[in-house]
This record gives sequence, structure tokens and C-alpha cells, in this order.
Amino acid sequence: MMRKADLLARKLPLASKEMMAAVKADVPVEKTETIWYSGEKRKYIIYKHKLYMRCRDADGILEVGLYLPAVLRSGGRQPAFRIFIDYKAGKYLTYDMQCQKWREAMLGNLDVHAYGWPVYTKETDTWITARDAELIKKRLKSEMGDDEAIHRWQMKILEKQNEARHRRKTDPWDADMALIGKLPVDWERWVHRNAITENYIFYDYTRKGTDAGFCSVCGRFVPIKAPKHNAKTVCQRCGRAAVFKATGKSGRIETSHDPAYLIQRCKGGFAVRMFMVWRIYRPGAYQTPEIYHHETRRTLYIGGKVKAYAYEDYANRGLRWCACSELGYGVPAPWYQATMRWNGAIYPSTVPTLAKNELKRSGLPMAIKTIDRMDPEYYLAVEKQYPVLERIVKSGLPRLAKDFLDTSQGRGSVCTDLKDGELTKSLKISGEQLRRLRACDGGAISLLWLQYEKGKRPIPNDTLLWMQDEKIEPSRLSFILDRMSPLQIQNYLTAQVNMTGESVGQIITTWDDYLSMASRAGIDTTDAIVYRCKDLNKRHAQMVRKLKNPDLRIRAAKISKKYPHVDAVIAGLAKKYQYAGKKFCVVAPARIEDILYDGDVLNHCSGSSNRYFDRIERRESYILFLRKVGQENTPWYTLEIEPDGTIRQKRTKYDRQDKALKEAEPFLKEWQAKIVKRLTIEDWKLQAASKMLREENFAQLARDKTKVNFGEHAGELLMDVLKADLLESVAVTSA
Repeated sequence: MMRKADLLARKLPLASKEMMAAVKADVPVEKTETIWYSGEKRKYIIYKHKLYMRCRDADGILEVGLYLPAVLRSGGRQPAFRIFIDYKAGKYLTYDMQCQKWREAMLGNLDVHAYGWPVYTKETDTWITARDAELIKKRLKSEMGDDEAIHRWQMKILEKQNEARHRRKTDPWDADMALIGKLPVDWERWVHRNAITENYIFYDYTRKGTDAGFCSVCGRFVPIKAPKHNAKTVCQRCGRAAVFKATGKSGRIETSHDPAYLIQRCKGGFAVRMFMVWRIYRPGAYQTPEIYHHETRRTLYIGGKVKAYAYEDYANRGLRWCACSELGYGVPAPWYQATMRWNGAIYPSTVPTLAKNELKRSGLPMAIKTIDRMDPEYYLAVEKQYPVLERIVKSGLPRLAKDFLDTSQGRGSVCTDLKDGELTKSLKISGEQLRRLRACDGGAISLLWLQYEKGKRPIPNDTLLWMQDEKIEPSRLSFILDRMSPLQIQNYLTAQVNMTGESVGQIITTWDDYLSMASRAGIDTTDAIVYRCKDLNKRHAQMVRKLKNPDLRIRAAKISKKYPHVDAVIAGLAKKYQYAGKKFCVVAPARIEDILYDGDVLNHCSGSSNRYFDRIERRESYILFLRKVGQENTPWYTLEIEPDGTIRQKRTKYDRQDKALKEAEPFLKEWQAKIVKRLTIEDWKLQAASKMLREENFAQLARDKTKVNFGEHAGELLMDVLKADLLESVAVTSA
């Protein structure tokens, strides 16, 4: 045992006469070298020895003194460091003579090579006597007898300590992994036929054509008709979707990596195992593809506890199964694959036994039968937090269950009062409505309409299904539901679709915007001839032109009344967002009238649509002006920006963009770099919410396939136009 007090009581090992003589004899040599990358010539002073060492052994403790050449040359004889090594117990201690304190650092981390610029020494030469070198070799069982031998011995000790520390952590992991059973005998065959989504029909191209191809799913030749390389088809034998591949044009083919799941019983519970599966086809061997299945995640459900493991590198010590966070709603695991759902095929043969035992109180077995592809671990996590999901599945509502698992669709529509055992109370509908929901295989949107229906005239089932298919929730039609029934709305929207060829979602947007403008114009929107106009697009265009004429003050007063905080928000924009360059400048409006005036002059909708003032009121986005220096009062471009400076839209006359904007784009990036330094924590919080709303809006526009009605982008998808217009803040692009 090494006691620090006893070690320091030992006689201090001063540099020997032999060592001092060696220092004196070490005459420096000057050398000039040329730096390869700069051509600069630099002088070096080279000494033979980089370090001096002295050893002694007493009471089973090997003491090593390290002496710095610079100290010895100045006449000093004390060591810089004293290393005490208990070579039998595998322990060591280091005393820093310069700082007068004990250190746990290894020799390689001690500052023993500090010579000062421009001194350079050969890194291979340490001075030590032959006797001391032999002592080091003997005690440390090393082939070397210098400082490197000590460093390597310390590294081995550290590795043993780390190994013991890691084993305390990994042994319980390995014990859990030992519970995992073997793969089923038919696992690879099932993966090939059911889990991999990309399938092919290979055929040999000839000028005369061919009437047979090899189906990768069936594993045999099937009849085909007029095949075309990379064209989509359906196998006439197994009915699977596939892609034609001409063998002469196809090289090595690797399918996408699809998730696949195996749920197995294990001692005390069960495990959910996640695999990534794929095939590789090689030229000349398309009939015998290579099947790959790489297991990436294991989750054990034992004794009411959940333990999740990921196959990843552990502490730079190689790949192994490592514990990670349980996947749960709102509790994403740090591992990348656990931060989202990975819907995949589930091996069916083990499910019936689990359904009778470990999963008899879960709806998962039934969900596996009714939902094509899903993530069973995610399902169990959601069911644990929302037990109503089990009742939904077991009540024969697979579409609603699927929507419930989709956080962006259905969970908010279902009451999650866990105290209510009756499904009708949880869903806030009657028994008759529940039967209708089951009969039409309704999802979250159908449920929302049934909840809306309570106390009103019944909604026809066909209308429920139509709303479900078009993904229209009651809240989306709140602007008109007080005047028209769901059936009337369906008929009106269908008529407008037939007249214009536009999508239902786009027509709803136009309708909402038209009635909003009509209300601001003082028109009675309760009159059927107004809210149910025959040509909606024509009326919308007329209303845009009409709203540009009233006096700015009257229009601004109405907006201020509806959005009481807009003026205050606008008043604070200049200090944070105003900036001028050499040619261009960004100007902030001082009041609502400035935004209205800018929209009127440029003839676009920033001043005629309430949506921008609604966003300003909620501080989701702001309106700024891009102007030319010297023409600060002349409208040129209107900008819609998010709190961090991300530019959503930049539009000039008639919602257009001209070539001059290209010249201003470098300035806009310069402006973003300047204003990002002015932002507060509150601005960044607002930005996070703004970005989320923007992405949700893009997703809705994509689903609705909303198109631009007027201008140079007429007929284009609105989402594509807005995405092309987006100029993210430098804080985002640099990240």
C-alpha cells in the first residue's frame, strides 16, 4: 500500500554526477529547414536528449524521477516529477515538484517536453543509465527501458480499470440480451416475401418482345405483357406491386432498407426486435438475391418494466447492444432510430401465443391484423399513456386506431379521460354514432364530424366518408358552418371542383378568403347570394379589387379593432429589423396604414387579406419593406419575415419577382446576419413556433394540392411557390 506521506518522506533523488555530465556534453546543433507550405526558412536548435530519468526500487515501490533538460542546464538538480509505481498491485502516483501537489495523470500527459520555442529535440532519445533501464524492464515486464515503457504500463492499468468500470455497466445489459431467443426458422423467407417493399419482375429484352418475367416475390416466371424497363406493374400471380427490370439494362440493385419486427416471448415477458431488411440483386443472379436483415433495436417488456437497447458503438470500444431511452410519446430516445416511428411489417407467427398470454390485455395483436404496417414499440408506448387506444382497436375501429397513432391527425380528437371505461364517453359520441363510425370504418375526421353532429341534423354517411377522404375537419369549415349544412357544403364544393378543376382544399381557401374580404367590405355575408356565389373565383377577384379603393384610415381602423395588438407589434419592428446597406435597405412600417399603402401600390394582397395581420397579432411573422437607398419612401418589394429573419415571401408588383431581386439577395443575407445579433430569447421562442406553423401550413397545402389562382404563378402548386420563395436566416443555414 502506498501512503503519500511515507513516499514524500523518502530521500529526494537528485540528478547524479553522470547525468549532469551528460547534460553538459549535450551540445546543441543548429539546423535550418524550409517550411513546405510557405517556403519560409526556420532555424532549430537540436539537443540529443529530450528527457532525463533516474530510478530506484525499495519496499516493492519503483520510484522514477523525471528531469527536464532546461532545468539541468541551468544548474538545477531536482526532478520535475516523481512517479511511484506499485508494480505488484498495479497502482501508481505522481508528485509534481513544480506545483507541489499530487497528480493522477499518466506520464504521457505530464508536461515534460516544455523547452520553449525555437528549441527542438529528437523525440526518440531519453537519457537513462543501462542499470536503471534494466530495472524498468524487470519490474514492468517490458521490452523497453525508458519513459515509453512506463507510459505503456500505465495505459494497461488504465485499460483494466476502464474494463472493470464498463463491465459493471455492460454485464446487466448482456444478461438482458441473453434472454433473447433465436430467429424463427422461416424468418429469412418471410422477410423476402413480406417485409421488403420493393419488388421486381425481371425479363430478357428482345425485339420480338417477351411474354414471361421472373417475379422476385413469387420466385418463378409469370406472364407479362408489353414490359418497359422501370415501369410499374402488378404481378399477375401474387398480386404484388412490382417494377419491370430488363436484365440487360440492370446492374447491381439494392432495395430500400425497410423496417421489420419480430415479437418474441422471453423469460418473464416478451421482446420487440427491430430489423432493417433489404435485398441485393447482382448481375446474372437476379433469381437468387441476397437477403439481409440487420437488427438495430431491442425492447424488453419484463415485469411491467421497459428496457430498450440499440446496437451501436459503445465508448469507442466497438459495436454492441447498449441501453438507450424507452420510446414513448413525447419522450424520444437519444438514438436516432428511436426519435420517430418506423412503420414496418410484423412477423405474424409469434403473435397468437402472445395474444393469449403477455399481450392478452393489449390491443396490439388485433391492431397487427388490421393495420398493414406499424411500429409495435410505438403502439405499446401510446397505449400505455392512452389506454383508450386498446378499446378503439378491440371495438373494430382500425382506421381510427391508425389515426390515433398518427399525432398529426387523430389523437386530439379523442377524449383521453382515462377514468371513463365506456368508449362512447371517451369518444364523446352516442352508441348509435359509434355503430355508424364502425360501419363506415371511420377515422379521426369522421369522429370529429360525429362529435360536431350532436344536437344537430344527422350527417349522411356518404358525407362523412367524403369529408374523411378529402381530409376536411369541421374547424376547417367553421367560417361557413353557421349558414350551410355539411351536405350542402359537400354539394357546393363538388360543383366548384367540377367548374374549375381545382382541388377541394384550394377552393376552401379561396372561399374563406372571399368571405373574409366581403365582411371587411361591409357586405352582408349571411345572404345566400353572397356566401353561395356561383363563380367563386370570379367573386374573389372582384373582392380583391374592391378592397383596394376605401380610404386607408377606415381600413386601418377596422383592422386595428379586430387585431388590437398589431399597432404595438409594428411599432417595435424598426429598432430590431431596420438596416441599410450601400444600395438597398430594409424599412419597417410605422403603422397599419403603411402596410395597406404598400399593398395597394404594388397591387398584391398584403393589405387586402387579414391573414398577414393575424400572423402579426400572434407574432408568427412580420411585414417589412425592401427599398432602394435614396428611394426609401417608394414601394419596391414587400417582405414577410419570421422572428429570426427567415424570409417567407418577397414580392413586388402583382405578386411577382423581377431580375433586380437577384442583385438584392446578397444584401438580404447581409441583413439577416446583422439582425440575428439583435434577437432576444423571446424572439427565438417565437421563431420555433413560427417555423412549426410554417411547416404545418406547407404540409396542409401539399395535401390539398392548393394552386395559385392569379399572376405569373397561376396554376402552380402554392407550396412549391412558397418553398422557392423561402430564404432561411443565416442562423439556420450556418447551423
